[in-house]
Amino acid sequence: MNQSLVSIILPGIRKENWNKLYQSIYGSLTNKTFELIIVGPEENKDLNKSNIKFLKSFQTPVCCQQLGAEIAIGKYIIFASDDRNIC
Repeated sequence: MNQSLVSIILPGIRKENWNKLYQSIYGSLTNKTFELIIVGPEENKDLNKSNIKFLKSFQTPVCCQQLGAEIAIGKYIIFASDDRNIC
C-alpha cells in the first residue's frame, strides 16, 4: 500500500459497528487515501478491504491506540471509537 494521507486507529470491540464506520469514513474522505487500523480481540472477516489492518490485542483502549500508531503509515493519525452513539 502506498502511503496514506490519514491513518485512523480504532481500538475496537463492537465489530457490528465497523462496516458502518468504514462507510462513513469512506464517504467523508472520498478524494483522500486512508487506512483504518482496528486493534482489538476479534477480527471482522466481513471487512476485507486493502486499506484495513487488524491487530489482535486484549489490552486497554489506550494501549491499542499506541499499538495502532506504531504500524500506521499515514501522514496524519487520528483516533476513532466504535461506540453506538458515534457510528
